Amino acid sequence: MKKRELVRGALWNPWDLHVHTPASFHWQGKKFNGDITSDENRKLVDEMIDAMNKATPVVFAIMDYWTFDGWFALKRRLSESNAPKLIKKVFPGIELRLSAPTEKRLNAHVIFSDEISDQHLMDFLATLKIDRTDRSVSQNSIVDLARATASDMLEKKGHKKEVVDRDYADALLAGYKLAEIKADSYKHAISSVPDGMAIGFMPYDTSDGLTEVKWEEHYSYFLGLFESSPIFESRNLELRSAFLCEETEKNKNWIGNFKHGLKDIPRLVVSGSDAHCFVGTPGDNNKRGYGDFPSGKKTWIKADPSFRGLKQAILEPAKRSFIGDIPPKLQEVGSNKTYYIDSIEINKTGNKADIGNWLDGCDIPLNPDLVAIIGNKGSGKSALADVIATLGNSKQSAHFSFLKENRFLGKSRRGPASHFTGTLTWLDESTEARTLSELPSEEKPELVRYIPQNYFEDLCNEHVSGKSNAFEKELRSVIFSHTSEDMRLGALDFDQLTEQQEQSLRNRLGEYRKELASINASIVRVEEQLQPVELEKLNELLLLKTKQIEEHEKLNFPLFFVHQAHWFMRLFPAQFGC
Repeated sequence: MKKRELVRGALWNPWDLHVHTPASFHWQGKKFNGDITSDENRKLVDEMIDAMNKATPVVFAIMDYWTFDGWFALKRRLSESNAPKLIKKVFPGIELRLSAPTEKRLNAHVIFSDEISDQHLMDFLATLKIDRTDRSVSQNSIVDLARATASDMLEKKGHKKEVVDRDYADALLAGYKLAEIKADSYKHAISSVPDGMAIGFMPYDTSDGLTEVKWEEHYSYFLGLFESSPIFESRNLELRSAFLCEETEKNKNWIGNFKHGLKDIPRLVVSGSDAHCFVGTPGDNNKRGYGDFPSGKKTWIKADPSFRGLKQAILEPAKRSFIGDIPPKLQEVGSNKTYYIDSIEINKTGNKADIGNWLDGCDIPLNPDLVAIIGNKGSGKSALADVIATLGNSKQSAHFSFLKENRFLGKSRRGPASHFTGTLTWLDESTEARTLSELPSEEKPELVRYIPQNYFEDLCNEHVSGKSNAFEKELRSVIFSHTSEDMRLGALDFDQLTEQQEQSLRNRLGEYRKELASINASIVRVEEQLQPVELEKLNELLLLKTKQIEEHEKLNFPLFFVHQAHWFMRLFPAQFGC
């Protein structure tokens, strides 16, 4: 990776931490011959370098079975003057087989720092102990193991006893298939590598992974490897969540015991290609090349492409790893390039002698996740922030602390700033370039929201003293700027959005008030009729009507006045108990 890109900081990139070389006995293609320095082997290493350079991952880890010969061949070739240039980071590693209480074999990996010495790698092999013989790992010890194996077991592995006894190469191949390492020696060998330059890496539910061990029956064995492995290999996203100690709807019934086994320490989960050839066959999952991740389950790491970066990802696996086609952050950046700054560049213009170099030659690529500028007093934090703000057409130029009169702008803007040109480049490749003495015009849209320290202090002081509500307005503006277009509902600012959101509530409240007023009026009318004065009036009126009825009855008109009485009682039912 170019030095300028390294300055940008940690970025999301694919990492393939499980590839093989022609030194691996399962290699699908031409293998290294006995002389590792031969021209034939050099050609194979050159093919390996070319394949790594062309593949998408920026980091690889060599995981040859039982040997570091592939790593040694790569190192030796890169040290030669006519070697092709390797532009990717490569870690040495090894794939082993552990003796385990299971019918199937149990694979185990180790990743090493690319700065580890050859001697420490050989010491690691010497610390391992082969089951049955208790000897260290070497080609001779593996050959002896094969030759000490009964013919029926050799036949199961595809070898004949008489051939193994006389043919060293056949015996070595048979030994690779038969050998198993004591699990305790595996853990001890990793811890014996100095300066933390070795990391245990266990396959979990991938080929011959730890799930082959029935933990209910072999709890101590299972837990010993479970606890001691900072990295696990899996392509199951639900298992990844469990290794990150994240509770989900599917794992909530067993995540507690899982976290207990991890000692509540999240683990990094990766999915390697397990490539056994340089270039795979498209669509053939059984013939994968470098960077051909099975089922599209790519491993993405957000870290420097280095062994230290890998360790950082181990410390923060949830934030710094992803398995899938593309991380959400890259999707967001890719679809919003106009919102992300790619770089800031400042150059001196003119040749005035007494100006000085100041910011000349600054070329700073910015990280999409940039959230803070950190540095000692006088290290240029305010200068960088002011330059980005002015080129981004910030409306807060009156509060700048560096690009201001009597400082870098000088008097009447004829100071050093007039001799430097800044260029702001966005991810969509659009640019804004002008002299630093030319402050943003009011007509240009504000592309960078900037709250200078002086402005922030003024806002806070006036807010506390009650002199102004500018702080609240600024806070609302910031909140609104971080809302999606869907949430904004076409509003132009926070106040307009609030007005729109509250308008429907106000309309409903108005309808409720109308209904309440009508009900209250009805209640008042009924209550008025229940007053003693009203009741007395009605009683007097009733007496009058009664007398009138009696008079009419005397005149033989009873039916008419009965109807009148009924009408009167229907008119005032509350007073007559109706």
